[in-house]
Formats: sequence, structure tokens, C-alpha cells
Amino acid sequence: MKRLLLCLTLLSCELFAIEKNPYEATLEELSQMTFASSATLTKTEKRKVPAALTHITSEDIENSGARGLDELLKIYVPGLQTMMKINGGDQLGIRGIISDRNNKFLILVNGRVMNEKTEKGAISERALSMLGDIQYIDVIRGPGSVLYGPGALAGVINIVTHNGDSFDGVDVQIRQGFIEEFSNIEIRLGHTFEDDSNLFLYYGIDNYRGANNSNAPHIFSTDVTTTDGAASKGHPVPSDIRHDNRSYLNRARQKFHLQYQIEDLRLFLRYTRGGKFSTVHLNHISSSNKDTYNRRSTGYQQLTLATDYTHEINSDFRLEFRLSYDLFDSENEKGSSANDYASYREDEYYARFMAHWSPDENHQFAIGLEYSHEQFAKRSPGFPNIDSDFDQLDTENNYPWNSDTNSLLAEHQWYINEYFTTFLGLRVDQTDYTSDLLSGRVAVVYTPTETDTIKFVYNHSVRRMDEVELRSSEIKGNDTGETEKFNNYEMRYDRLVSDDLWAGFSAFYVDYDIIAYLATAAQTKPIGNLDYYGLEMEIFYQTDKAKLAFAHSFIQQLDFKSASGGVNNVTASDLDYGDDLANWFNHQTTVNGYYQLNDKWKVTASLMVLWRNPGGKDLAKYNKEQNGSKKFLPLTDNFDRAWQESIYLSSGLEYKATDNLSIRLDAYHILGWIDKEYNKINEFQRTSHYQNQAASVGITVRYKF
Repeated sequence: MKRLLLCLTLLSCELFAIEKNPYEATLEELSQMTFASSATLTKTEKRKVPAALTHITSEDIENSGARGLDELLKIYVPGLQTMMKINGGDQLGIRGIISDRNNKFLILVNGRVMNEKTEKGAISERALSMLGDIQYIDVIRGPGSVLYGPGALAGVINIVTHNGDSFDGVDVQIRQGFIEEFSNIEIRLGHTFEDDSNLFLYYGIDNYRGANNSNAPHIFSTDVTTTDGAASKGHPVPSDIRHDNRSYLNRARQKFHLQYQIEDLRLFLRYTRGGKFSTVHLNHISSSNKDTYNRRSTGYQQLTLATDYTHEINSDFRLEFRLSYDLFDSENEKGSSANDYASYREDEYYARFMAHWSPDENHQFAIGLEYSHEQFAKRSPGFPNIDSDFDQLDTENNYPWNSDTNSLLAEHQWYINEYFTTFLGLRVDQTDYTSDLLSGRVAVVYTPTETDTIKFVYNHSVRRMDEVELRSSEIKGNDTGETEKFNNYEMRYDRLVSDDLWAGFSAFYVDYDIIAYLATAAQTKPIGNLDYYGLEMEIFYQTDKAKLAFAHSFIQQLDFKSASGGVNNVTASDLDYGDDLANWFNHQTTVNGYYQLNDKWKVTASLMVLWRNPGGKDLAKYNKEQNGSKKFLPLTDNFDRAWQESIYLSSGLEYKATDNLSIRLDAYHILGWIDKEYNKINEFQRTSHYQNQAASVGITVRYKF
């Protein structure tokens, strides 16, 4: 195994070993540009941004061949991992923080939070195979609630869409996937008018059928008996399972985006409809009725209307305004019988005002107010045409309900001298169902030379419980709901080695008071306090013909103090089993890049290695020796493949036939053609259950009119 990985790494390095050429805009020039970052409220140089930030361009998206946002992020973002889940879609984590719900991070589109807040979190945008509307993505690796509000503990993913300036003309893209089957089409139109206003129109639709069980088999670490026969531990389950990654209800997933800009006014309308089939676990697959596990999926539709306006009073003072409306309709195929669904809708009316002031060249101030009015548990529009229903709320008299949030946010950037710059940030959120929520950031950026940057950053971020839990808490007589608190201390060093080569290193320590779903208590409650540290190393090399990025991340638990006892989703260390996180691969390596062979041909490649999951094995060992819980799939003797390495290697070849026509061939999860076990993805919490991702191919044709 190690020899194979070494050979692959050497091949990747050989593929991208190229001669050095000067760049039109060098890395040094880019690092010193002043711009508005997703990680600050004030404008600053790229090198001084007080956060670990990953920037993914539209060119990166095209080079990746990615079939969805999750796959794209795993290629480019250090320390980002996903796991399967039996309901609610795949779970995404950043820097060791992953949960039974996707509520530890925020997904934004053009700065507007898109999370579903009732109980599922960030489920929209992620499974859509259509990515052509995206101009770039900024990923803040680490807390960001001081900027975007409660919930940004693990990170922030800000999707910025194209406009008529960044995309001009008309093009059509068609993609077809084989083995993991899908078809999609994307249409883009961008135009700039004579009055300097511009328009961008986008529509994408896919039919995602997924991969069958023979190409993407389910594996358990214990013997399984199903309606289609028996499977011993470590062997594919023989059942006729709905295709892996198949879309919700097998219906078309869609994305529509319309954006218009004139001078300092921007308006956009966005609609997405998506979702996917949920994975199965032992209890489902052993059922006498296979429809039980083939009727479990999660879907959604989301409609957003937003307008932004900037008013420049003078060169030192400007005002920014935003108004938006968001409708989020969540649906679940529950699985117990045909036509068994649950659904609910939430609406949000949002306003934001920001003032920016630069009294002199050394100081920048930003201060703002936000107001959000949210309506929960409303009846879904159209299908499935049923009333909302929540197990946490006793009677229908307890819903629908409303919630209001008032927020104050501010930032001061002080350019002390050519060596030191400081950032002070503060945010206060006042809500109906919690005490006041306080987020803060203090950062010192030291630039001893033009090529070296050292950052010291402290972040305090918060997350309130999901809205249905807060409502339930209030009904039970509690004045306020629980608040999750996250303290992050980070030191980062960046060095511009040359015009073409950049390297970065981060070391961070986390003190985290966790609130999550506790299976043994069947409710969400404080789990305990977790201390851990992490290390990240990044190397980036780019010339006019090639790009190569390498990153390695490491997470190690230091201490966990349980607040509830029993089995949790975090670690088994408090039960005297190991000292690692249960749902995290400690070491992670990513390599990606491209090489422009000539004017016509380009080759791309990406490699991601998750090395080991010792914490998952510790939890399984506890369950075998002490608990015996089938729910957590205890360790089976002589089988521990589930907690060993996962390796995802993909490559693409692009041919530019004419200035208007390009054709691309992608091969995904290539090692699966050698051994399917290399491509496994584990299930959250029950890490001894995994599924092998299908080795597959895809063809993309793009034509610009």
C-alpha cells in the first residue's frame, strides 16, 4: 500500500515538474493587492487577511471536473472531510469539527447565509452537479461568527456568483457521467450594456442516477443477513440498494440564477432544488421489507431574492445596504411506508446596514446593524402537501412560530507601521430564544519582510441550538436555550519563496464547549468540553503553464471532559478508550494541479488521502467490550479495514478544439479499478460501516456562441 502511494505521488510530481516561467501577475503582486475579503469587514492586502483562507477560482472549478460542491471542496480545501449519514445528507467537517447535523459551518451565496435553520443546517447547494454559475469560492478554515453570525464554528464557505462583467457572452455545457451515472446541462448568458450595467443569467438541470451496488458496494464490519442473502464482514452487502448518490426521489435537480448590476446597485434572484438518497445502516438493511431502506432521502428547494446598494459619500466614507428574502422548503422521505413524508418551510426577511470609514491612511472602521425576522414550521408549498410535524414539539399548537434577531457588528483595522497591522472585531446577536451571543476576534499581523507574514489570531465564536430545539426549550419553561462556544488560538506563517512559489503553515489550539445530539439520551444537549490542536502545511506553485498545490493537515485531541456520560459522537476517550476524535481521520493529504501541454491540451489531477481513523476504532472497541450496541456497530475480530486509509485519485484531460469548443474527459476515483476498497467513505458515528465510491468517468462538452 505504501509503495503504491509513493509511486502515485512520484507520478503526480513528475506530471507537474515544469520549467519556471514569469507570470503576468506574480504571486507577490497578488499578495499585496488591497481588496474586500470574505474574512474581513475592512479592505486589506491579501497577505494580511487574519484567517486561513482557501480561494477557489472558476478556472479551478473547471480543472477539477467536480460533480458537486462537496467533491470540489475536498479537492482544494485542506482539512475538510465528509462522512455519510443515514438521514439529512452527507456530513461535512472542517479542522476536526463534524457533527450529526450540518450546523457547525455556514454556506453563503454572495455573502448571504443559505443554511436551513430549523434542524438540518447547511444542506443546500452542496449536491448539485451544476457549478457553472460560480465565479469563485472563499473558504474560511476556522471560526467566522464575528463576521457572519452564530453557527460559523468550523468555517465559512462563501460562493460568489458570476456577473455580466466576469462572464460575457453565451455558452452551453453538457456533461454525461458513466458508471456513476448522471446527465446535466448548463446555460450561461452574460452581457454588459452601454450604461455600464450588466446582466448574468444562468440555468442548470441534472438527472443524477448514481452508481449501483456492484460498482459502489456497502460494507459492514460485522456479518449481515438481508432479504437478498447473507454477507460476511468485509464483503459487499448483496441487497438491491438504491443507487449511491442518487437524487432525492429520483427527480431532476435544478439551479437558476439571475443577477443585474447597475453602478452601485446589485440585485439577484436564485432558486435551487436538490437533495439525495440517504445511506443505509444495519437495522434498515436487515429489515424484511427492502423498501424501508430504499425510501430514505432528503430534499429541499430554496428561493432567495436579495439587493445590495453601496453609496460612496467621499473617498473616506461609504454606506452599504442589503435587503433580502429567503424561502427554504425542507422535505424528507422517511422510509417506513410509501408516501411517508415530513416537510416544513421557513421564511426569513433580512436587512443589513454597514458604514465604512477611513479617517486616515492608518485606520479603517466598519460598523453595522443586522435584523432578521424568521418564520418557522410553515406549510410547504406544493409537494408533499402536508402540514409540518415535529417530534420535539408535543402538539400542533406549538407551531408555527417566529423568531427575531438583532445584531451589531464592528471591526477596526489599524496599520501601525510597515511591520504591524491589527484587527479587532466584535459582534453581538440578540435573539428571542437565547441570551445575548457574543463573538470576537483579535489579530496581529507581522510583516518583517516583503515576503514573510506572521499572524496571531484569537477567535471566539458561538452557535445557538437549532430553532426547533430552542422552541421546544421555551415550551418546557426555559428562558433561554443552550449556546455552543468555540475558542480558537492560531499562529500562521506565510512565505513567498519566489514569484512562482508560496508556502504556508498554521498551528492552532481549540477549546470547545460542545452541544450535539446525544444518542443515549435521544436529545440535543451539552456533550462536554473538547481541547485539541491542529497543524496545516501548504505549498503552492504556479507558472503560466502549470499549477501544483500540496497540503497536509493533522488533528490531535488533547482532552475531553464529558458533561453527560455515555456514548457520544465526539470521542471514546472519556470512556478510557484511546485519545482521538471518533469521526475524524487524523492525517489528511491533498495534491492537485494541472499542466498545459500546449494551446490545445491540458491535463489535470487531484489526490486526497485520509490516512487513519483510530478514534472510530476506539469507539467500536468500546461498544464491543462494554456496550454491545448494534447501533454503533461494534468492532469485529480480525477486521479493521473501515478505519484504515481512504484514497481518492482523479484525473482529467481537456482538449480545446476551437476558440469556442472544448471537450473534457474525467476519470474519478481511479484506484477503484484496482481495488474498490481504496475509495471508501465512512458513515458518521457508525464508522465501521462504509461504502466504496464508484470508479467512473465523465465527458464534458462546452460551446461558446
